[in-house]
Amino acid sequence: MSAGIAKFLSSKSIISQEEKKEPDEPNSSINFSITSVNHIAFIVSDVGRSSVFYSNVLGLQQVKRPNFDRHGAWFTGGNIEIHLILGNPVAPSRSVKGIEASAVWFEVNDFEKANSELKVLEGAYGEDIQIEVDEDVVTFRDVDGYVFGFQLQKEDVI
Repeated sequence: MSAGIAKFLSSKSIISQEEKKEPDEPNSSINFSITSVNHIAFIVSDVGRSSVFYSNVLGLQQVKRPNFDRHGAWFTGGNIEIHLILGNPVAPSRSVKGIEASAVWFEVNDFEKANSELKVLEGAYGEDIQIEVDEDVVTFRDVDGYVFGFQLQKEDVI
């Protein structure tokens, strides 16, 4: 570990849930704040095959994208955009359980329906989507092995 990273880490302390600042209390040592997620980009091996997955499995709508010099596709749904870019995927190994991998999690309004639809789609995609259900969450993979999760939409807390 470099001296700079060690110094940075030693200046930061891990806080418990109870010690967390209120969301409207910015960290005084940081002069900006993240306001939202703009998009998530995935490198995929086959944009066409992945596009079918993101449309038919995740239910995202494909949107027009600028004419970049690389092949890709953009999708939107809920409050998120996903960008697919042709290249060599860097997804986690399929031997790693979905719940133990870096993943993108989506809240769904009906967990049972989402889970049922994934089970039907598993027949069409087979092991490609590798579904794992654990009580009130389900993890699955896209055709390149990226991990996603569905969980029931949380009710707003006032």
